[in-house]
Amino acid sequence: MKIAELGTGTGVWLFEVAKYLPLTTQLDGFDISEEQFPLKEQCPSNLRFGIMDSFVDPPTSLVVQYDVVHLRMWTSNFRNRDSGVIIHHVIELLKPGGFIQWEEADLTHQVVVGEKAKQFEAGVDPLFDRVGLNYSIKLGT
Repeated sequence: MKIAELGTGTGVWLFEVAKYLPLTTQLDGFDISEEQFPLKEQCPSNLRFGIMDSFVDPPTSLVVQYDVVHLRMWTSNFRNRDSGVIIHHVIELLKPGGFIQWEEADLTHQVVVGEKAKQFEAGVDPLFDRVGLNYSIKLGT
């Protein structure tokens, strides 16, 4: 089995997954730079990191290679860009019958308690609008 994570950062998700999978499972983490990658000696033998910009076509060597592609907290990366580009690239990485695991925070359906928290919340939507983020989710669509 081969698993890729896009926008891996420090690889914390891959390290956690590695605890539960055999060393025969290849785990590959990709990010736009290596700044957050851990040292090689900190990684299990089946965990690799590489540089890849997920907004451009993936290298042909990675196309149709993965059983699972994981993404987490990508909404903030779109900033008025089309999420369809990422979805298309994820599908390119997957083997036939492969799976996408995509995790996002629900920042629109939260319980806010306390006056200071409510004041903070009131400024969040205008801030997101200014920087081109849209976390609104329409349930049931």
